Amino acid sequence: MEMLGHDINYALELCLWQPIVLSRGGPTLSHLFFADNLVLFGEPTLDQENLVRAILDQFSRFSGHRVNSSKTQIFFYSNVINDLAKSISGALRFQCWLDLGMYLGRL
Repeated sequence: MEMLGHDINYALELCLWQPIVLSRGGPTLSHLFFADNLVLFGEPTLDQENLVRAILDQFSRFSGHRVNSSKTQIFFYSNVINDLAKSISGALRFQCWLDLGMYLGRL
């Protein structure tokens, strides 16, 4: 997983990865690791989808670990165009969720 973090950070250094901005003029957020989970944050564009797929494919090739598509979800903010959300989630083969619901008993 550390190698995956390095790949994401490298994409950030090259200004390829477009992280989300937490507040106007505030810090950005690209990814969070915890236990055996990973949460990725980025702008909803086809370029970002291609970059995420390339990074995950490279991680899979080098580590032998694969992303389990049946356990992976993608969430889009309500202002993202529906067709774009479907296109990105379809290309990544991740389930598109409209509501984050509960995680470990928390909203």
